[in-house]
Amino acid sequence: MGTLGVGSEVACGWFGKIASLGDFSARRLPQDFVARCDEWLSRGVQTSRQQLGEHWLNTYLTAPIWRFAWSPGIAGPQWWMGVMMPSVDSVGRYFPLIVAQASTHAPDSGQDQTALERWMNHVALAAMSTLQPGATVDAFESQLMAAPVWEAAPPPSELMLHRLVGRDRYQGTPHPSLSHWLECVADRQLHHQTQGQSLWWLPDSGHGSGSLSMGPGLPGADHFVDLLRGSW
Repeated sequence: MGTLGVGSEVACGWFGKIASLGDFSARRLPQDFVARCDEWLSRGVQTSRQQLGEHWLNTYLTAPIWRFAWSPGIAGPQWWMGVMMPSVDSVGRYFPLIVAQASTHAPDSGQDQTALERWMNHVALAAMSTLQPGATVDAFESQLMAAPVWEAAPPPSELMLHRLVGRDRYQGTPHPSLSHWLECVADRQLHHQTQGQSLWWLPDSGHGSGSLSMGPGLPGADHFVDLLRGSW
């Protein structure tokens, strides 16, 4: 069961730039994940600079804080949940900040998803606090340590799938209930549809309709500008 926040042994990790430090920094994230993020963000920032020219800085500074879920295969064998915020280091070099946590499963119940949303809102506020005058790394770390717990429960017991002429037939534990069958099938379908996909969404701002985007891998460098504009 993937757990984070209060009560977990290790808080979520982060990578990128924050205003109180003079260069790239990372805490509690695997090197492979950091390298993947560094390569993707560097290409995206460079390409978006070329696309926007003199308008890049204003677009970057007004970019939203994205919530994301990266499925297994994008940055390792596990899920990654987190937020991405435009940031800057202490000498004025601009580069995003990512706060992320690994999980063996994606939350599939409404209760687990609501808990994940609370966690994302908390770490987003913690990330924003790093831009305030006098902000310190220790204060940022303390806020991350105080993040609310969320859990992604393991999927229901595995089903055996038999692809037969004209139908798919599932077999599972003896005498399962209908709700168990449907939960298992829904979990299998979700896993299949999201394999290798990244999901991106913005919190409800109270203005207009929201959106959630899902696509293979991470957004390409040519589309990083859409993340900055809040239109991905």
